Parts: sequence; structure tokens; C-alpha cells
Amino acid sequence: MLTEKQQAILDFINEYVTEHQYPPSVREIGRRFGIYPATVQDHISAIERKGFLQKKRFQSRTLTVSRTSRPGGIPIVGTVAAGVPILAQENIEDVVHLPERWASTGS
Repeated sequence: MLTEKQQAILDFINEYVTEHQYPPSVREIGRRFGIYPATVQDHISAIERKGFLQKKRFQSRTLTVSRTSRPGGIPIVGTVAAGVPILAQENIEDVVHLPERWASTGS
């Protein structure tokens, strides 16, 4: 679902948060990949639309990697409201992480 560059940015955000305990700024991401802040924003927006990243609008350093974007995770979808059309992914309550050895290698 993610492009190669989007996956690299998501991985960088994950690594940065692990090391620093807070997410990188748009400028830090841009420096890491040699791209302009506007391009970083485009990538972040695309990653967010695809459900792998969350951020608060108009605030800095609020990027949060979605629990479902971590490898081996199976989302547990809770109650889905009837009526107004909403996506089930908006109601993910938790994620069950499975051992990597359970994943198919495709062979």
C-alpha cells in the first residue's frame, strides 16, 4: 500500500521515536531524505490517508505511527456504528501481534 519512499519515511519516524521518545519534525525528515518540507508534507498526508500515521493539525511533533502499521499486527475491529457511512478502520480498538515466523514467506 505504501510507496517505497513512504515506507522509508514511516520507518525513519519509527526509529526516530524509539531513539528520541518524540517524533521528528518535517524539516528533520526532509534533511534525512534530501527533500523539501512541502514534499515531506505530501508524503506524510499520503501515509496518513492510508492509515499508517496520525497527526494533530497545526501542531508540531505530533506524528504517531498507527499500531496497525507495525509488522505482524492484526487489527481488532470493535463496534461499527450503523447509519452514517464510516470505515471500519476508524474503529480499531487494539492490535494482536503475531510471531514473525507465522507470516507467509510467499514461497
